[in-house]
Amino acid sequence: MNEQILNGILMMTAAMIGTLGVAFTFGVEKRSIGWVMLASFLCCVTYDTAMALGGGLFVASILGSSVTTLYSYVMARVIKTPVTVMIIPGIIILVPGGKLYYTMLGAVSSDMEMFAKHGKEALLVASGLALGIIAVTAISRPINAMLNRILRDNKNKT
Repeated sequence: MNEQILNGILMMTAAMIGTLGVAFTFGVEKRSIGWVMLASFLCCVTYDTAMALGGGLFVASILGSSVTTLYSYVMARVIKTPVTVMIIPGIIILVPGGKLYYTMLGAVSSDMEMFAKHGKEALLVASGLALGIIAVTAISRPINAMLNRILRDNKNKT
């Protein structure tokens, strides 16, 4: 049990350091870096919890990207920054880079078993990421429009 907790803490720390590197690469403002790292943390915790509960790669990816996207939409309004500044570094830890590498290695070395296994996993994770982002975006756009309309109407009345 203690080893699992230590591995979890180590993984979260590595994820946040990786997110910090992506944030610097994309030129995220210093005032937003802490919020972006929190997005990454939420993504990692959600993904790991879903995997521990037996959700599988696809479900865990959907949940991780959905929670991160929802958090990003809220925080982008609060700190007045573009949503993509929050989402991209926040979900970067879920991008299946290793799985893609082993998929290509399997293809190049004619190892069809490796190619199929890692290719399937890469597609599941990538599909889950996309679906999670699309779902939250589709829901948040009408809500955002309604909030803007309410705020505009209240501003015009005063």
